[in-house]
Amino acid sequence: MATVRSSAGESASSGGQRLRDFVQRNYLAILATVYPSGGPQALPVWYDYDGAIFTTATDAAAVKVRNIENNPQVALCITDTTRNIRSLTVRGRAEIVPDNDLAQELHRRLSIRYLGEEEGEEWADSLADEELVVLRIIPERFIWTG
Repeated sequence: MATVRSSAGESASSGGQRLRDFVQRNYLAILATVYPSGGPQALPVWYDYDGAIFTTATDAAAVKVRNIENNPQVALCITDTTRNIRSLTVRGRAEIVPDNDLAQELHRRLSIRYLGEEEGEEWADSLADEELVVLRIIPERFIWTG
C-alpha cells in the first residue's frame, strides 16, 4: 500500500489519531464526482471508514455510479459545522462493488449509525428491495481546513 500524506503530514496507511477521531463522528459527507461533460456533481452521503478505505452504499442506478464508471477520481468532504467549520477533504479514486448483499448490510449499519436503532432499521427496511452497490473510496490525499 502506498503511503499517502495529508496536509498535516499524517499517513493514510496508519490513519493518524486526528483522522480516526474526526471520521468516527457522525458527520455528513459530500461526495463529489465528475459528470462525463466535465462538470462536478456533489451529493451528501453517509460513510464508514475502516482505517484505510471509506465506503458508502448507493442505488446501483444512481448518476454518481455512472460518473465513477467514467472517471473514478472523487473527493469526499467531511465537515464539522459545529466548531469553527473544521473539515477534511479526501481526494482519491472510487471503486464500485456490485454486491447487493454487502451494500444492503452497509446501508443498514450506516442507517443505524446516523439515525439511531429504530429509525435506522425502518429506513434500511424501506430500501431492502432496492439494488444497491458499495462505493469504495481509496484516499490519495487528505486536506485539512480549520
